[in-house]
Amino acid sequence: NGPDQRGGAGQAGALWRCRDRLQRLGAYTLERQISEGGMATIYLARHATLKRRTAVKVLKKTIGSDEFVHRFEREVQLASQLRHPNTVQIYDFGRTRDGQPYYAMEYLHGVTLTELVADSGPVPPGRTIRFKPGKEIESTEILVAAPPAEAPKPTE
Repeated sequence: NGPDQRGGAGQAGALWRCRDRLQRLGAYTLERQISEGGMATIYLARHATLKRRTAVKVLKKTIGSDEFVHRFEREVQLASQLRHPNTVQIYDFGRTRDGQPYYAMEYLHGVTLTELVADSGPVPPGRTIRFKPGKEIESTEILVAAPPAEAPKPTE
């Protein structure tokens, strides 16, 4: 049996209903759900060959209209062209067996802005950025990355 990808209210875990094994999506093994928004669900995954942890964003089947598929494809096209230390790298784009688009991107360990504010209170102005007026962005879409682990010192 393959993944249940019917969509609907149970979409959050729909790609991996079988608890006895991890689910595959192309070259990626989905390990767990990270986040869910209005349009898509994001999973922590691992590339089968590269063994690299990634985040895989899958458009919800219930949002499968041509307009939303086009928006999702445009999002990944634009994101893949960005080159900046504060943006994630896009690794791959594909479709599920049901035809739902997904893309794989760099996985960053950290907390969302919502979690940061809930834990630490308002963010000081020096640690914030300005967004273009009129641009809607959810605080769950902003990740405050944890500092990278200190690189091991070479042994002599």
